[in-house]
Amino acid sequence: MDETGLKVLEVFRNGGNSVSNMVVGASGPFEKRQMRIYRFFSGKGQTFVQEVLSDGFTGNLVTDGAACYENWTNAHNGLHPDMAVVHAGCMAHARRKFVEAAEVRTDYQEYRKLGKKKQEAYLAEYPRLKSLVEVIELMAGLYRIEKKCGEGKLDPQEIGEVRQKEAAPLFRQLTKHVEKMREEYSPSGKAGQAVKYFLSRKESLSAYLKDGEIPIDNNKAERTVKPFVIARKGFLFSDSKRGAEATAASFSVLQSAVDNGLNPEKYRRSKVL
Repeated sequence: MDETGLKVLEVFRNGGNSVSNMVVGASGPFEKRQMRIYRFFSGKGQTFVQEVLSDGFTGNLVTDGAACYENWTNAHNGLHPDMAVVHAGCMAHARRKFVEAAEVRTDYQEYRKLGKKKQEAYLAEYPRLKSLVEVIELMAGLYRIEKKCGEGKLDPQEIGEVRQKEAAPLFRQLTKHVEKMREEYSPSGKAGQAVKYFLSRKESLSAYLKDGEIPIDNNKAERTVKPFVIARKGFLFSDSKRGAEATAASFSVLQSAVDNGLNPEKYRRSKVL
């Protein structure tokens, strides 16, 4: 799941937030029939998780790590232990924060200009930069394992076995490294914020290691958001809540058709609808 903003003039005119939520959900990568759902929610409240998933949801929930998803999972599992949900975090979000922390450093800009041999010597002179680079490289190692699984067209069970053998030890190494960094960086700086983000979510970030059906990141949901964001650049806003809901319904049908290899225009005109 993921979400993005949408301006709805009716909500704003009635004293509500100027920006509301367009929430999206996408099927897991191994579901035979793929589905993409768009739901409009007035305002920026976080009750949408319960409204989208409801009490009957079970399985895996992959998100960007926003607190509302973790809160809902904990509440749901407490009330329905027989239908437990596994909340998995997004490694891409965690990695992005460390990359952003590196990119604001002038020594990182110089480091990027050097050849590989000179880079090693350069990092020896800048231990804090070295810590950031090592985190990024360890995360890249986790993604290389995922790429190998994808190229080998492994099934979920095989992916789970590879992750336990190769990715789990690497993730433990990554966690220990980030824990050491907690003492090196101010919590208010970009690097400190990246460390805090990772360590506060290490359980959800490691959830994918235990289940081959869980992706390493939330990129599929982010790709589901993208067509709407591109379209929003053209229409800018919705005049009414009803219009926003109609937009969500249209995107759900059309993007689900695309995800299942169907021609969305032909599907829209078919007798099925």
